[in-house]
Amino acid sequence: MSNKLFINTSKNEEEIVNCLNDIIFRAVQERVADVHFQQTDGLCRVRFRMPGGSLVNHRNIDRLWMTVIDEKIRARARLSVTDRMGMQDGRISLKINNCNVDIRVAISPGVNGSQLIVCRLLDQSNSNRRLADINMTPAVREAFDRVLLEPNGLLLVTGPTGSGKTTTLYALLNELNNEARNIITIENPVEYRIPEFHQINVDGQSVTFAGALRSVLRQDPDVILIGEIRDQETANIAVQAAITGHLVLSTLHANNAAMAITRMLEFGIDPHTLSAALRGVTAQRLIRTLANPEECVRALPNEAEKAWLRASNIFRPDAEYLRPTEPKNYKGFTPVMEVILADHRVKKAFLHGVDEIYAAASRQSQFETLAQAAEHFAYYGLTSLEEACRVSSVQEAPTIKNRRIGQVLVEKGHVSAGDMYNLLSLQSECRKQGNHHRIGKMLLDRGMCSADDLMDAVGFTAEAHDVLLRICITEERRHALANLVHKWTPGVDSLFKTALDSNLVSSEELTDANTF
Repeated sequence: MSNKLFINTSKNEEEIVNCLNDIIFRAVQERVADVHFQQTDGLCRVRFRMPGGSLVNHRNIDRLWMTVIDEKIRARARLSVTDRMGMQDGRISLKINNCNVDIRVAISPGVNGSQLIVCRLLDQSNSNRRLADINMTPAVREAFDRVLLEPNGLLLVTGPTGSGKTTTLYALLNELNNEARNIITIENPVEYRIPEFHQINVDGQSVTFAGALRSVLRQDPDVILIGEIRDQETANIAVQAAITGHLVLSTLHANNAAMAITRMLEFGIDPHTLSAALRGVTAQRLIRTLANPEECVRALPNEAEKAWLRASNIFRPDAEYLRPTEPKNYKGFTPVMEVILADHRVKKAFLHGVDEIYAAASRQSQFETLAQAAEHFAYYGLTSLEEACRVSSVQEAPTIKNRRIGQVLVEKGHVSAGDMYNLLSLQSECRKQGNHHRIGKMLLDRGMCSADDLMDAVGFTAEAHDVLLRICITEERRHALANLVHKWTPGVDSLFKTALDSNLVSSEELTDANTF
């Protein structure tokens, strides 16, 4: 160990302090989110909260040793050593291998003299990250870039503790950081210290989120980061700020991106006002990545994984995934993201619930559910399918009433998953340059599939309804089409086939109306 973190003041403390230093050093090495010192009558259990969300046991410490460790932590965090009945919060700043690490300390007493000390580790090097430093698909990066180009609006980031929300938000702020913008953050507490930002620490008493935000609006801000929208008052002020010329970034507690939208409505935000303010929502999780994929075996999904794939609307016949043989095969973490842009279709779905929001979002090129995004990482060998399954349970899997053209073509075997991924990446690059090419035309121009294959695939997607609306222009045909759509299950049945079988349209009309 190259750093003296905590210092012993006597020879008797040396072994105990070395133990504490080793715990902190290993936690930083393994990118642990939190270190738990859970003290009971006889001993203290030390556990690590890994970035993926699980707690793992690190070691047990004798009660007598824990007395010294408790005093060292309290002294360094400038907390009372004598107050054993109240809640206490503090902060410790350390330097480990030339990296600045901040530790937020929270202490709570328990029954029979027990207590819990939780140390949250914040690597200050994360404060300098840009979007290019975060692993994301080109389509997701393009979606973030589009939001950042907006002069005003609201972007929400959701996810559990330790999912990397703050790192993502600061990466977005770093993209916006220049001399022309006044950037203000309101956090509880301020996690990353950036000299160029004006950062306000919320204590929940003299300084609240709502009070600080109301005051900040009088300080000519361009960009405002709100650490968390927790109540109706903060939600209302954030939305008003977003529609009056400010770009507002914030976090919100919700299981997925679509539920973040409904959560804002539950706060009492008027749907039309939210529609005017919202620019996008992202949900994220962290999953472990494989250190040496070549050491892993390839295997078909087991029965539990097959059930998860079906529930997550993922269909890859005979696909094999890497399966690690031991924990050491994992090293590092990567974020999994579900991004919804608030386009006109998504805004129309606000009042119709989560399923309709997802149906609208599924037409966006960057959109994948958390499960689908995690499975892609597993399919391409970045992680295991077992790890991907941790992102969401079968019960939490949203119902997606649509599939995109690319999904259908891949599932039918007309285009390989790798070729489709590369083409979607190219489409995103083209859009960045102002060239908007439809994916169907790009597929045909490159000879990646036939016109018949493409026509067949479109029939399973929401695009099929748009095509048929261009054909059925009379009231009678519109009524007949509405009846067919009512019985149609997007992604499962072909609306084109149903329309042809019912003689609503002809093959020639479909060919002429399909612009791909």
